[in-house]
Amino acid sequence: MKKLLFLLTLSALIGVSSMQAADVLTLGNADFETAWTGLTDYGDPEIILKKVGAIATGVTGWTGDVGNGGLTIYQGPGRTGSNAAVLVNTDDTRGCRFYNNSVMTLTKGGQYKLTFYARGSATLVNVSLFQSGKRPTISEVTGPNAAGVYDATKTANSPISLGNTWTKMEYYFTVPVASAYTDYKLYFAFYKTQSPALDGSNLNDIFMIDDITFEPFVDNTIATLTEITVGGKAINNFNPNTTTYNILTNNATIPAIVGTPTDATATVVVGEPVQVDNTIAYEIEVTAADGVTKKVYTVVFNVTNDVVLQGFTSDLLPAGWISSQTSGTNDWMIDQNANYNNGLYMGSYSVRIRGGGAGNPSITSGWLMIPNLDLPDLLTFYMKTRVAGTSTFSVYKRPASEATFTDLTGWTLCETLTEPFDATFTEKSVSINSNQLTDILFYVEKEDEKIPFALDDIRITLKDTTTGNTQTSASKVIFKTSKGLLSFESPEHVNYAVRTLTGAAVKVGQGNHVSLRLPQGFYLVEINGKTQKVVIP
Repeated sequence: MKKLLFLLTLSALIGVSSMQAADVLTLGNADFETAWTGLTDYGDPEIILKKVGAIATGVTGWTGDVGNGGLTIYQGPGRTGSNAAVLVNTDDTRGCRFYNNSVMTLTKGGQYKLTFYARGSATLVNVSLFQSGKRPTISEVTGPNAAGVYDATKTANSPISLGNTWTKMEYYFTVPVASAYTDYKLYFAFYKTQSPALDGSNLNDIFMIDDITFEPFVDNTIATLTEITVGGKAINNFNPNTTTYNILTNNATIPAIVGTPTDATATVVVGEPVQVDNTIAYEIEVTAADGVTKKVYTVVFNVTNDVVLQGFTSDLLPAGWISSQTSGTNDWMIDQNANYNNGLYMGSYSVRIRGGGAGNPSITSGWLMIPNLDLPDLLTFYMKTRVAGTSTFSVYKRPASEATFTDLTGWTLCETLTEPFDATFTEKSVSINSNQLTDILFYVEKEDEKIPFALDDIRITLKDTTTGNTQTSASKVIFKTSKGLLSFESPEHVNYAVRTLTGAAVKVGQGNHVSLRLPQGFYLVEINGKTQKVVIP
């Protein structure tokens, strides 16, 4: 009989300084040696396994959940004792859950280590903790989710191929200090395993787990982040092991950058911005609790004069956008059902016209307007098909007007796209080519109750009207910025103008060594007619 490491004695509680009095870390039948129920023999000509009849109750202390896949459980030979759990889900893409019935009470901010042994092959969706009051979906087990706790160093949906060697697997969890939960259960999710052959010929390849321990753990060398937020919005697809992130921006103010440490006792320092041409880089240095281990993340803003919507970060239409309404409800909406992220934009939402039906107003046509764009040249966006149907998607333009949309009178057609569109997000470009202040209109005609498409990462490129003497351009000028101070040096005497992003003049003059005190923000610096965007921290 294997020793259950989860039945912690009083001496163990005293010996682990990081464990709180409130911690309850007991996992039932963690070595699978407690008697199972409802077993039948499996194998021919020899019995090689015992098959579980009811996966929800057959493994004492554990629950097998079919989920999206077709889970089957067997009792197999153990690593150190008699039994191990053989978990079979042969589905190629969809995971199923296997979880312990015990509720563990953990400490907010506490660090814990999960150890188990595995053999065979599978695609491991994830191993995570989830608040005990709800059985999570597969995507919630995968994470991230506010009700779950995850090992940020692990990659979801990772194939493993261990053969017949019992291999130690370790996961490290830190319960967020701000978590709304302290009671958790342990979940395994997996797919793409092999089903055991009757003759046992593939016994070395079937997926088994055994000897699970869960204990307090103090690691003072953790120097990673769990997320980076820019202007209060989390960077999409953040990975603690990826240290550089590029964001396209034309923001007129410097967004606040915040890094959240994996270990609450680590320190995080966001450095001063470093500008090179049209890029502005911020370094985020994370120092582990040991004061020695460090990791540096870099957020690079690629500054552009384009009108850029950095994806969609909430379910609200951007300020200034106007859409048609049916029964007082916007015909266009933003949701998370289909989003695209090309690495330069932020947000996990996309915009689309409502489907109508099912209690919603009937919508067969609708419009969405982006007003008052200064010299728009090219409209670029990503589009994918949501629901097949007959739809027409058109882009129009008109001279900017205070009037809302009533009909297409006065509008000029730029381009019409007709379904079928691509089933995956594909970049589309429409020429606007306007020399004046302009309104842009998306106009859709569609079948009722259809959601024909989703749009994301919309970008509008403005015309470059810069002219003038180019003997000395902004690219040859050395810019230096510090808090409240802009200075630049030129190899020759130049005419310069410092303006806000709206074009208002801040300072106009001549010289080759210039130093100016300015409020925080972005500015346009014209050097002999050529423009450079700079940031004052």
